[in-house]
Amino acid sequence: MQICYTISVEIDIIFDQFLLKFFVNLHLLH
Repeated sequence: MQICYTISVEIDIIFDQFLLKFFVNLHLLH
Protein backbone atom coordinates (compact mmCIF):
# COMPACT_ATOMS: atom_id res chain seq x y z
CA MET A 1 0.00 0.00 0.00
CA GLN A 2 2.77 2.42 0.97
CA ILE A 3 4.69 1.55 -2.22
CA CYS A 4 1.64 2.24 -4.39
CA TYR A 5 1.15 5.56 -2.61
CA THR A 6 4.79 6.55 -3.17
CA ILE A 7 4.59 5.70 -6.89
CA SER A 8 1.36 7.69 -7.17
CA VAL A 9 2.98 10.73 -5.55
CA GLU A 10 6.02 10.52 -7.85
CA ILE A 11 3.73 10.30 -10.89
CA ASP A 12 1.78 13.33 -9.64
CA ILE A 13 5.01 15.31 -9.24
CA ILE A 14 6.25 14.34 -12.72
CA PHE A 15 2.86 15.14 -14.23
CA ASP A 16 2.71 18.52 -12.47
CA GLN A 17 6.18 19.41 -13.75
CA PHE A 18 5.17 18.36 -17.26
CA LEU A 19 2.03 20.51 -17.15
CA LEU A 20 4.00 23.44 -15.74
CA LYS A 21 6.56 23.26 -18.58
CA PHE A 22 3.77 22.84 -21.11
CA PHE A 23 1.88 25.92 -19.92
CA VAL A 24 5.06 28.00 -19.64
CA ASN A 25 6.05 27.08 -23.20
CA LEU A 26 2.52 27.79 -24.41
CA HIS A 27 2.61 31.19 -22.72
CA LEU A 28 6.04 32.05 -24.16
CA LEU A 29 4.99 31.09 -27.68
CA HIS A 30 1.97 33.39 -27.70
